[in-house]
Amino acid sequence: MLQVHWIAAELHAIAIKMVLAVGQRDFSLVDCTNIELMKKVGYDTVFAFDRHFPEYALVQLP
Repeated sequence: MLQVHWIAAELHAIAIKMVLAVGQRDFSLVDCTNIELMKKVGYDTVFAFDRHFPEYALVQLP
């Protein structure tokens, strides 16, 4: 099932702080927003080819 989550200003601000704190060129605002949203809603598995997700205790598929 696919769910759409709208990003509120508060979550966006948290993600901005995270991307600035990490300071890696290949770690995007989208990555940070996804990680923060997944923590907020309780998701623990992501389908992605990005190496950052397991660093934040998320199960990565494939």
